[in-house]
Amino acid sequence: MQALLNVTPFPCAQVREQPWGYEVRWIDIRYRHRKQYPFVATVMMDASYKGFQSYVGWLSDERLEKRLRMNAY
Repeated sequence: MQALLNVTPFPCAQVREQPWGYEVRWIDIRYRHRKQYPFVATVMMDASYKGFQSYVGWLSDERLEKRLRMNAY
């Protein structure tokens, strides 16, 4: 996540509560286009806020969901 925060002057965070904990996504809003975020940093945390998975890169929302769910457990 720090990589994204170091290069963007316009970060935006989204937090989603999940049954297993929390999903936090940081996006660079300069690149918002057709509901895709070319550069996104995501961390999945348990209910104690301990991160157990993360991703930084360029993916559409649908592909990011698929990648995170495949490796969630």
